Amino acid sequence: MFNPTPSGKADQSLRMQLDTLKPMQPAAAQKISAFKPQLSQTGQANSLLEGKNGDGFVVIGKGTHVVGEVSNCSKMEIEGYLEGTVIAGEVIVRAGGCLKGHVQSERAEVHGTIEGQVHVQDHLDIRSTGEASGELTYGKLSVAPGGKLAGKILNHEQHMEQDAPLQPAGPGA
Repeated sequence: MFNPTPSGKADQSLRMQLDTLKPMQPAAAQKISAFKPQLSQTGQANSLLEGKNGDGFVVIGKGTHVVGEVSNCSKMEIEGYLEGTVIAGEVIVRAGGCLKGHVQSERAEVHGTIEGQVHVQDHLDIRSTGEASGELTYGKLSVAPGGKLAGKILNHEQHMEQDAPLQPAGPGA
């Protein structure tokens, strides 16, 4: 071990300071959000996320574990682990990353793992190392060779038909 003084007193002093530190307690879960909602150029609601996407960019780094809600951001990248709700314009789950919970986005690119209720308005792109499972709704879907897809998978049209109220059969039916 490095001793800055021949007597080692600086080393002992540092050791005593470290011994007196109290262990850190985990912080309470918090909602993370960005501001400045984006509005469409026409001012019309053409998406589930209209007015909910901000200019923010959120990154959950490798080795980081987050439980909570992330909303109002334009882009979210996950290299660590996130469990909860995500509302973002674009979600990217990097290789080794994991997202579990409820997701609403315009686009999603999956290199890692995403599972839960995933609603992607435009394009759900599962790459060769990606895995998506749960209740998945998408506009367009692409799965690269090696990518994995499991669960209840519906495009928006199928989802709308499934949620439509049943019409009673008429007398001639």
